[in-house]
Amino acid sequence: MTDWPFGLLRKRAYGVIYCDPPWGFETYSSASTGLRVPQHGTSTPQPDHYPVMSTPEMAKLPVVDLAANDCALLMWTTSSHTPQCFWLAHQWGFKFASKAFAWAKLNKKAEDNFSRKYLDYYGLMYQTHQVGA
Repeated sequence: MTDWPFGLLRKRAYGVIYCDPPWGFETYSSASTGLRVPQHGTSTPQPDHYPVMSTPEMAKLPVVDLAANDCALLMWTTSSHTPQCFWLAHQWGFKFASKAFAWAKLNKKAEDNFSRKYLDYYGLMYQTHQVGA
């Protein structure tokens, strides 16, 4: 990793950091075979749709160095990554404050009831970061 992985972003300049971590996902069959489930009608598992990082790799990113003295971190997560989300924010120097937003993503292939038709994605908000606190 380079000394500054965020390109032209400035250090200690941002009052809000809106973060969508590149979580990796493994999907498995309902038979618990340990095999990845094929997607989109294919006969083979699909690769991730974007480059992913492990949670420890993300924790090494100096996100705290982007934060102004008074900064809120808003981080997208899914239900399955909630523990990693809390851990990651803590590693970056933030403290949990609230669930900030939610997104009920339509699943066109699911049955017609709400619990199967929508997937749960949400964002967590972390308390203000104070540099040197």
